[in-house]
Amino acid sequence: MFKTKTITLDFKCENRPPTKADFTYKIGPDAIEIVDTGRGRLSVTEDLEAVMRRLEYWHMGSLTGFKISCRDQNGTRHEVEWDGQRAVVSPADGAASKG
Repeated sequence: MFKTKTITLDFKCENRPPTKADFTYKIGPDAIEIVDTGRGRLSVTEDLEAVMRRLEYWHMGSLTGFKISCRDQNGTRHEVEWDGQRAVVSPADGAASKG
């Protein structure tokens, strides 16, 4: 038998920024889309600054230059302005648009 070395990855790292929202996201070279799963204690829009800090933690850098949008549980899309500290949510153009 060969001796093997194992690595254990702990995805519940103690120092990661906490969030009360549950979400999925897609990230491209200059855009991020965040989707609220509806399974969190807060919605993404209610916990958006924590969500943005978590994304910056995962991607090890600032996301201030990205075009950011989020979809709520009903599929309504919102634009997000993020300056690294505060998040401002506004209705997307054609705010009733879904998908």
